[in-house]
Amino acid sequence: WIQKHGIILNVDCADVFMRHAPALGATAKSSLVSRKGSCKACRRSLEPSLLSSEDFELLRSAFLDPVLVGRDIFQKTSPEELKTFHTFLEKVLPVDVVLDGLNIAYVSKKLSPHGAKLLRFVTSHFVSEGRKILVIGRKHMNRWSTNEMNYVKSNASVFLAENVTEDDPFLLYAALKSGIGTKFVSRDRMTSHRFLLKQPHLQRIFSKWQTLHQFHPLHISECGSSVALRPPSNFAREPQQTSAGVWHLPVVDHSQMNVEGHLQDETAPWLCLSNVHSTRAKAQSEVRLPDCFKTSTTMEEGMEGHLHREIYADCGAILEE
Repeated sequence: WIQKHGIILNVDCADVFMRHAPALGATAKSSLVSRKGSCKACRRSLEPSLLSSEDFELLRSAFLDPVLVGRDIFQKTSPEELKTFHTFLEKVLPVDVVLDGLNIAYVSKKLSPHGAKLLRFVTSHFVSEGRKILVIGRKHMNRWSTNEMNYVKSNASVFLAENVTEDDPFLLYAALKSGIGTKFVSRDRMTSHRFLLKQPHLQRIFSKWQTLHQFHPLHISECGSSVALRPPSNFAREPQQTSAGVWHLPVVDHSQMNVEGHLQDETAPWLCLSNVHSTRAKAQSEVRLPDCFKTSTTMEEGMEGHLHREIYADCGAILEE
């Protein structure tokens, strides 16, 4: 159940699991998972997260109506601009990477007056990798340094929206429209756009897609010799079971309660659930999670059934809050 619905536990719910785990023939430990997917508690590696082509197509087809042409967004753009944007995309897509031009320009407060230079440095970084690039920005960027912007326009396709237009939906739509292999560069969390996808399963797909496709600008040196981008993670913060039967459940730390689970970094905690030798375990390599968190089937009777109901009562109430 937790895996199916992509549940991220809060610390109180994680404590419930840790308290009841021994009686279920399992051991639960708080842990961290590195960017390479290694659990520090059990030393096992998580399986890389994969976004299926079916889920990607579902997200792509669902994104346009509620996000780009939603009522709130339409107040800041026009049908003519949308038509121009679609015509533009038909000519330039697919691309390898979409850059959030304004967001990149303000990576460094020290260099913010020279935003065009920062954008050129990041563009140059991807040019050196042989990537096909699309830059999304606003029309006032035409007033930036001519030399810098000429380089950007010569090495990337550039779409500049009206100055009053919110450009993030254009960035996200272009990346989704381009295809499942396209990445994007931005520091924005995109949380509001995720919530515009009303259905929870679409929000989960969006979160996974964002985790696996977003570069985060970290630092750009004044001379452009160093462009530090945190690459997309290969491991989404979602419940999963390893081939050895060990469960890893992401936990929202109190210090990151206001941060979306899929956006938390490698310092965010996980719960590592592994089995111990017990007659109640189905197999030596399998962890017995309560049935109420696996399926909707009837819980077992007896002592285990009592424990399952107790965990469901404790943790279920916490999740509903």
